[in-house]
Amino acid sequence: MGISSSLYIALTGMNMSQAAMEVASHNIANVNTPGYSRQRINLETMPTWRGGSWGQMGTGVNAQNIIRFHDDFLTRSIVEKSSQFGAAAAQKDAIDALESFFNESDGSGINEAMNNFFAAWDSVADAAEINPTRENLVSVAQTLADQLAMRRQDMDAIRKDLNARVESAVKDINGIVKTIAALNQQIMQSEDPSRNQQANDLRDTRDELLIQLGELINIDYWEDPGSGAVNIRFASGPALVANEMCYEVGTRTDDSGDLRIIANNRRNSPPWPEDVTAKITGGAVGGWLEFRDVKLRDFYLQYESFVDNLTFQVNNQHAQGVGQDLFSDTTATSTVSNHPSSIFAFPGYDNDIKLTALVPHVDAKEPYPAWSDPENISVRFVKSDQITNEITSKVVWNGPPSGDPAVNKWEITITLPTDSNGNVRCTAEDIIRHINNTRSSTGTAVLPPNTTTGVYQVGDFIGATAAAENNWTGAINFTGNSLPSGPGAFQALDRSLANTMEQGHHLSYGSSHATLTTTLKHTDNDVIFTAVEAGAQGERLSVEYVNNGAGQALDVQVYNEIDGTKRISISLATDAQGNVTTTAGDIVELITRSPATRDLIEAETPKDQTGLGLVKEMDQTYLDRSGSFEIVTYTYDEASGSDLSTIYKITVDPTDTLKDIVDRIGTNFETGVKGIRAEVLTDLHGQSTLRLIADSGSGVEYGFRNDTSGALAVLGLNNIFTGDSSSTIGVNRQLIDNPKLLAAGRINSDGWPSPDIGIRAAGDN
Repeated sequence: MGISSSLYIALTGMNMSQAAMEVASHNIANVNTPGYSRQRINLETMPTWRGGSWGQMGTGVNAQNIIRFHDDFLTRSIVEKSSQFGAAAAQKDAIDALESFFNESDGSGINEAMNNFFAAWDSVADAAEINPTRENLVSVAQTLADQLAMRRQDMDAIRKDLNARVESAVKDINGIVKTIAALNQQIMQSEDPSRNQQANDLRDTRDELLIQLGELINIDYWEDPGSGAVNIRFASGPALVANEMCYEVGTRTDDSGDLRIIANNRRNSPPWPEDVTAKITGGAVGGWLEFRDVKLRDFYLQYESFVDNLTFQVNNQHAQGVGQDLFSDTTATSTVSNHPSSIFAFPGYDNDIKLTALVPHVDAKEPYPAWSDPENISVRFVKSDQITNEITSKVVWNGPPSGDPAVNKWEITITLPTDSNGNVRCTAEDIIRHINNTRSSTGTAVLPPNTTTGVYQVGDFIGATAAAENNWTGAINFTGNSLPSGPGAFQALDRSLANTMEQGHHLSYGSSHATLTTTLKHTDNDVIFTAVEAGAQGERLSVEYVNNGAGQALDVQVYNEIDGTKRISISLATDAQGNVTTTAGDIVELITRSPATRDLIEAETPKDQTGLGLVKEMDQTYLDRSGSFEIVTYTYDEASGSDLSTIYKITVDPTDTLKDIVDRIGTNFETGVKGIRAEVLTDLHGQSTLRLIADSGSGVEYGFRNDTSGALAVLGLNNIFTGDSSSTIGVNRQLIDNPKLLAAGRINSDGWPSPDIGIRAAGDN
């Protein structure tokens, strides 16, 4: 070993010192670079040689590699926390925007508008005969309607902004994953795994992009130890990056106008496009989606419920009254859809579904071929008999030539997926999406079909939405026949007012509890039966009186019918000759003390009866919640020289159609309500409105009173507010044109306005 070897060893030391200084300089230069990790050079001795008898001789120093001071665990934690923080920050921004729109502290919000509205009513009540107070009320009502509509527009603006942010973020996601895929390729080419040499700066850049991606969405990722490439996927979802390959993300617009996020966008080979919206729960995108699809949707529901109930209650109260002027010709402000519909009320939370035929039933086209009539569609829901995640459906024509000639129906069966315990494993949202997206290859509605032999899909016949005041994300929960005519049994679509009007759910039906009053043509023998359970459940009960022959004792039996209803059969007591000895009072006592009936139904006799009258057998009759409203007509009688009033009662049931109401009022001046005829105005979109016309030749005018059904408010007769939601709310044009129609008085039971100052009532405060 000579001087040259000594100089070489010294040179290696100087070179490594210089390299270490360069690494240190690189660290100092990048001290403010985002994502940069401090680096260090690792030194190792160079190979030795045997220097004679004294052993191994060193040859200097060399660099093994340059490594980052980097902790993969911390990076992964940062990615996860960035995802959580991104979601929270995104929701906070949206909540702040919503809060600013509903700021009631500046005296110009909904609360102030409502206070002014009811204060204006106080002014009208104090001076109903003064026209300016009426004009002011109409103006204030318009201001309230504008405020309610404006807040809806504000919410729509937030929703639109959220969708725009999601769309922009998807572009950012695509940019990031493309860059990561390119970095993977560079890293794979640059690194030498055998010497643990890494492309530190490229890895720092990639880690920084992973954090940025985590700020947008929640992800799963892992590094391939052989190649150094990072593979990324949506959390529990499809891949975003696989080595040097990246998979584009896209968006699609759903039926409600919201963006859905699609992985593997526009691919026509595996992996196929997949909707991953529900899988994104973190990052800014997850925050925006959760706010849009959960929090904002719930707020929409609460707000629409508030507007719906406010307008209905105000209209319902107003419809009971009469103004200074009566009506001679009025057109209802609400529309009735001619598209047959049906609401399936599943047990559970806010998961009711409304199914609607895609084309209207047009009376002018009658008679339809049976298979072309949109009212000849029936639907049922059944549970799958095997474990599956998929919703399936089939459409079958049940009628001639191959089916039951007594049915003549398109029968749609929707099979819901179940788990190993037999529980349904889907939400109403899943069902709605399946129905609306499952169509024939043409992709367009084909109803009504020209034949029964075509291959049809459920989406060719019906569309699905959430029923009123439902958020449609609740899990479906039913076992067999959970409703009288609901899941498990075919339920036909129809044109009942309850199903075809946006506020049809307010048709009450008289009271919340179904009732039945027996009127059996004897003295003091009526019995009022009232269901214990409120709502539709109470209408599942029927009552019958049965005479089983001579010598029978009074008894009651409850039968569970095949359609899920209950029949209460009362066997009447009879004497040896078979004459009924049972009184109304006996039946009331029997129902009250019988364990089989007292939890189902209550019984009482009317307050003006003793209950001692003998009853007679009667057919099975269902309890219902039907109500009525009254039309009062006024004519001038020349013979007596005075005005005459006549009260007509119009019964209303939620199962009624608009035609039923028209027929009860009468289509000419001589039937139904004398002096008034009803007609239906139908537009080209299958929407109908009711018009009432008085016999002008006879000088007939009319007003309304005593509505126990909610029909006047729902149909839009004698209303203040128009529209069926905050997006369509307005003020009745008739009141704007003639404030004297404001109902500040009421018609008494004798048919005359209060106070009794003639037909033109000022008001009764």
